[in-house]
Amino acid sequence: MRSFIIVSADEKRLAEALASADRAVALQPDLAAAHNHRALSLFDLRRLDEALGGDVPRLFVIEAEYALAMLRAEKGWVLALADDIKSGRL
Repeated sequence: MRSFIIVSADEKRLAEALASADRAVALQPDLAAAHNHRALSLFDLRRLDEALGGDVPRLFVIEAEYALAMLRAEKGWVLALADDIKSGRL
């Protein structure tokens, strides 16, 4: 039960961070840091398509793009490792 409460608190905190980033983007739409904060907040919420989508210049969301690339690389490595274990190569 405790882990559910922690996850809920984290989700609430992440949602608040996204709301804050949305306000920052609305107030200063040309500020790259605001867009990057928004993209990273969406990334943390696992809303990956939203994090990298839209009419935002790529430079504004480059950190979120990098984080997604790292997740994809890690996933590929873990899947290859699991395959090696299943096949007996490891």
